[in-house]
Amino acid sequence: MPTETVISHKEFLQKVFRNLRMSTDAALSILQKTQDETLKSSLTVQISAYESFAARAAELMKKEHFNPSDENPIAKWTAKMGIKWNTLKDPTAPHLAQMILEGTTMAVGEMLRAIKSAEDSGLPQESIQLARDVLAYQEKVTRDMQDFLKR
Repeated sequence: MPTETVISHKEFLQKVFRNLRMSTDAALSILQKTQDETLKSSLTVQISAYESFAARAAELMKKEHFNPSDENPIAKWTAKMGIKWNTLKDPTAPHLAQMILEGTTMAVGEMLRAIKSAEDSGLPQESIQLARDVLAYQEKVTRDMQDFLKR
């Protein structure tokens, strides 16, 4: 039988914030590599949405009297190098969309686990709702990116 994972409010909001920062960083890196105007537009919207969600998370953290912390610098560097390598091999819009789709799918999984832990820990609904909103948006991004795969 699985054990319940207890997560603190601070830890939960940090997970949400780091998820958003990684998503923003990936979208920014891929935006710099694409020539496809439709994909550029989609990435610009994603970046704006992720930054808006991150601001909401930062505001919730401020209410709890702590500051957001960015993702692990090694993880950030590894992701950036992975994007760089993959875009050198194939800079086409379908390939870049596939990269976004794969990264967002991982982010969705992380968000689902964080939400489950938060619900099990009885964290404030306002924070859980933020995570649900992020999750819904990430699920939308995965659907949107699938359209680029058909090109």
